[in-house]
Amino acid sequence: MLRDPTLELITRIKAAPLFSRVGEPMDDPSIVRVDSWRRAARVTLTRTWYNVRIEARNRITEQLSDYHRKRYQRWNEIVREVDRLLMPTVDAALERIKPLLSLKPRAWSEFSDSIRVDFRGACSETDYSDVVPSDFLQEVANWYVRGHFPCGWEGTEESGRLIVF
Repeated sequence: MLRDPTLELITRIKAAPLFSRVGEPMDDPSIVRVDSWRRAARVTLTRTWYNVRIEARNRITEQLSDYHRKRYQRWNEIVREVDRLLMPTVDAALERIKPLLSLKPRAWSEFSDSIRVDFRGACSETDYSDVVPSDFLQEVANWYVRGHFPCGWEGTEESGRLIVF
């Protein structure tokens, strides 16, 4: 049901050292670096980060709805398959970092859901990449694969920069 590029992304994520390099130096002028879990969690829960990711997804779903309706009807199937194949790995990584954040239950729920949304979004974007060119959410996933935590956005949607821990 999932396309090969999506299965390859899932394989890369499952093999990745998720969150293992947070806080390490990064020499990348295209990003803004944060240096603590506290700051990363705060940025993750901002309206700006939420909106940037929703807009990325909306650009995809708009194109699918307008030009690829039959493929768009598979959206929920794709998400269910991603959840089945990938979320156990993501949830295990989340459990490893949970003690580092000291978040109250509601904040933890929002924080962990936000991260799950990143992975679902990257996989959906990848699965539809043959008909809707887009790579923002895949780039977010690439930071996770490298062991970092892409946690927010600074600036405007058009000219901003990813915030990474």
